[in-house]
This record gives sequence, structure tokens and C-alpha cells, in this order.
Amino acid sequence: MPTLMQEFANGWLSKAITSSIMTLICAINLYFVVSYLPSLPHPAYFGLVALLGAAYLGLIAYLVWTCFIAHGATRLAHSSHHHFLYGLPEEEQKGEPSG
Repeated sequence: MPTLMQEFANGWLSKAITSSIMTLICAINLYFVVSYLPSLPHPAYFGLVALLGAAYLGLIAYLVWTCFIAHGATRLAHSSHHHFLYGLPEEEQKGEPSG
């Protein structure tokens, strides 16, 4: 994506910091869920929490996947998901410079 953003593209340090912040937020959310589980009034609520937890983990996995694609991991992009590459020419999507 640096060819599209040119001088405004994020560097590796910025990517590492934002990825660390995202990991920290996910860990904090997981901590709150785990600390809340013992206070559930009835064991039947565990099924609901498990369902919501699976949906949340699926969302996080999807967001991480799209972030990897946006940061240049074009091998993860399926043919129907090339819109995450922001309209870059096909040569640049494969890592080859155009021109």
C-alpha cells in the first residue's frame, strides 16, 4: 500500500504500536469476560456467554485477517476479497513495481 499512500504510509514502528494496542484491548476484554463468569446467576447463562464469545473471537479473527491484507499480506486475499487492496494495479498487489 505504500505506492498508494506514498509519504503518508505507516512505517513498521507505527504498525507494531497499533497492533500492540489492539492486542492489549482484546486481552482486557477477555479478562473482564473471564472475571465476570463466576458471578453468573445460573449455569444456563454459560451457553449464551460461549455463543457470544465465539462470535466475538470470530469478529476479532476477521479484523486481524483484513488488517494483514491491508498491511500487504496479499497471499491471504481470496479472489473475492481483493477490494481490501484498495484498487492497486495487479502488478503492485503481487509485490512487483509498476512502470
